Amino acid sequence: MLYITSGKVRTLEQKSALMESVTKRLNEKFSIPEQDVMFIIVQNTFTEWCFGHAERADLKIQQLQINN
Repeated sequence: MLYITSGKVRTLEQKSALMESVTKRLNEKFSIPEQDVMFIIVQNTFTEWCFGHAERADLKIQQLQINN
């Protein structure tokens, strides 16, 4: 099972292409049966991320942009 967290919204076509590509590669490289590969893709925004010190990622990015 692959759990992917994405901060950028992707189209259904992009997600399908990713799942197909990863599934094929796992089968080719590690002989994992394609029917055994499962995906969970979660999409959210920077307001739902924290990279440390309890600071929201969106606020940290704004701060970095102001200082540059």
